[in-house]
Amino acid sequence: VYRFLREEDSTRDFFYEGSEAHTLVEELLKKMEAHGRCDPRWEGMLAVLKGLVETHVQEEENDIFPKMKEAFDKDELDAMEEEMLEEK
Repeated sequence: VYRFLREEDSTRDFFYEGSEAHTLVEELLKKMEAHGRCDPRWEGMLAVLKGLVETHVQEEENDIFPKMKEAFDKDELDAMEEEMLEEK
């Protein structure tokens, strides 16, 4: 879905911010896996991961999705939804 955000001027900033958030989450997950649960920093990394994900979800629900409804027509939104469901 984020690639659609990049294509529209009014949502492009969300694309860059969301892409960075996803990258940070992926990097932190890899770091947590590499260190393992026995590492004393693991719980701290988990807390940071939780905060990143919660903040990102809030931004999607409160900012990104409403802006997408303004920027894209129903057919475009339906296509995005279909693509998301196929990716699952």
